[in-house]
Amino acid sequence: MVNVFALPKLILQIGSSEAVVNQTVNITCSADGSASPGFKMQIVDAAKTLASGNINEHFLQYAMIAQQEDNKREFICQVILIIDGQAKERNISQNLTVFYAPKMDDSSCPQTWTWKKGSTTTLTCSALGNPTPTVQCWKDGRLYNIGEPQLIQIEHGGIYHCNATNQYGFDVRDVTIHVESYQPYIIAIICAIMGIAVVVFLIYLKRKIYNNKKVRKYHLSKRHQLRAARKSELLQLSEFHNQ
Repeated sequence: MVNVFALPKLILQIGSSEAVVNQTVNITCSADGSASPGFKMQIVDAAKTLASGNINEHFLQYAMIAQQEDNKREFICQVILIIDGQAKERNISQNLTVFYAPKMDDSSCPQTWTWKKGSTTTLTCSALGNPTPTVQCWKDGRLYNIGEPQLIQIEHGGIYHCNATNQYGFDVRDVTIHVESYQPYIIAIICAIMGIAVVVFLIYLKRKIYNNKKVRKYHLSKRHQLRAARKSELLQLSEFHNQ
């Protein structure tokens, strides 16, 4: 006798495939028509089994409170039958979309930045949210161009008031920019070092000139002595011949 088993057609329903954070979402898995005994039905996601039961119960249901991390979460309805140690299954899946208000992203929009004067730097400030929030920053009442490279000057320092908005809410953050530059005492130290270097060089140059003069005087004196000695020898030789 041959037993024939047919995998039933599955129906997966998410009460609201588009939900807002903290909204209750019901997920229902059911089979279309009757099925042979022994089939197991379950609702799973990528990590675990959420609900399971015998297919004779006709449907399974899983209720949850939608959270931000549930956005794009995949839910799978499946039936499984074990035949001779092997699993036969049929699946159907659906993704959940969760809308939520903006939240400033700490990694791209920290509360404090330190920039160096003369460098080229870009203020990047973004926010998490669905739909993607619009982010704007103001400084001294003027809109600042986020994402545009700037040659940093002292006046770039200060407090930037940033906000992120979408249709579900908003978030705000004050970002403080510190601009590093050479301080007066550092400039004074550099000038002092340069002054000392100049003085040392002048002393070295003066001593070198002095030593060169001494060497020249020594050689000149030696030449005079040699000339005098030569003249004395010639004079003595002349007197000898005259005798």
